[in-house]
Amino acid sequence: PYPGSHPSVSMSRPRPWVLGDDEVVLDRLECMCEPGGSLIQSDASRHIVAELAAQFGRTEIAIASRIENLLNPTHNAHVRMFYGAGKRVPPTPRTAPTKLAAAAPTPAVSVE
Repeated sequence: PYPGSHPSVSMSRPRPWVLGDDEVVLDRLECMCEPGGSLIQSDASRHIVAELAAQFGRTEIAIASRIENLLNPTHNAHVRMFYGAGKRVPPTPRTAPTKLAAAAPTPAVSVE
């Protein structure tokens, strides 16, 4: 086992995620994510991730990765949740974090 692993998790290929498990992960963690979908590291988020890992027999890394996948519009998990079997209303588009927006290149403007 490696850090964050659950004792009952084998190192073989993990079982597929089912819609019901995805719904629980999304319900518990969506509000603890950055605009880009990354999980905000806090005592509360780590506690919930640990609970979900124990509940589903998965690693903490797998739980954190799954919430990112569920919030990534290009990932199949997101498509299934919001446009397929899950039939949820997609999250509203979020703005880029300030630090990323500030780092964006400024378009060149000609003053001729």
